[in-house]
Amino acid sequence: MTDTDPQITPLWIARQKLTFLKAYAAEQVSMHDRIMARFVTLLPLYATLATASIGGAFAKPSLEVVCGCMALGFSAAGLLCIKGFHARNWESINLTPAETDRLLGNAETARARTETETLQLFIKEYEGRLQENEKILARSRTILKWTLRLLISTPIAGGVLAFVLRLVVG
Repeated sequence: MTDTDPQITPLWIARQKLTFLKAYAAEQVSMHDRIMARFVTLLPLYATLATASIGGAFAKPSLEVVCGCMALGFSAAGLLCIKGFHARNWESINLTPAETDRLLGNAETARARTETETLQLFIKEYEGRLQENEKILARSRTILKWTLRLLISTPIAGGVLAFVLRLVVG
């Protein structure tokens, strides 16, 4: 198509935009599922590491401070995982019958609108929902980053603390 093609009409543009929005919504769902899968994978790991750290604190009294601090770090990471599961409610682009009725209105108003105007109503609704989902994805990504940072930094901090305690206490 060229810029002067008569096929490029507001209706064609609205249909294309709706198609792209639906594809973007599917991609958002895929990203959300991948992030949630990471949380599902990490939560048992954190629970295991926190439990092992608590066991280490009780098994060897000389390591109770180090293992206790590591248990706190792994527990905090586990809590972040749980928080990641409940970031916010996901907005589906599938409209309920009541939402569809609200957008379409009664028969008179629906007849008075062109197809392009009707598609624009749905586009506006979808865009609002997709923006909300983008916020949820950003928040989930942030929580996942902090969770992974705790996973990496907790053993390092425990090792440094053990080393410092060994130097100080002897």
